[in-house]
Amino acid sequence: MIFLIYPLLAIFGYKKATEDEPLSMTMLSSLLSWLCCSFMVAYGASKSPIKTPPVLGAMLVCCLCSSSATSSLVNDTMKRIKKMSA
Repeated sequence: MIFLIYPLLAIFGYKKATEDEPLSMTMLSSLLSWLCCSFMVAYGASKSPIKTPPVLGAMLVCCLCSSSATSSLVNDTMKRIKKMSA
């Protein structure tokens, strides 16, 4: 259950790391798992033969969430690279 809540906290900024500090390992792993789940749901919905409006809405939400999670992961990766090079 906590792996479902942590990505939302990271994406929407309730539990963000400070500007110079990368995300914790728990937050990072939950973002990665949430990103994979979003991609699988969007892929499965896109392959279904019948696309009703709720399915299309779910695909849109998954795409938006995976985009936000990817952005958070890229920002975290950049923080880790800066920390290693310093």
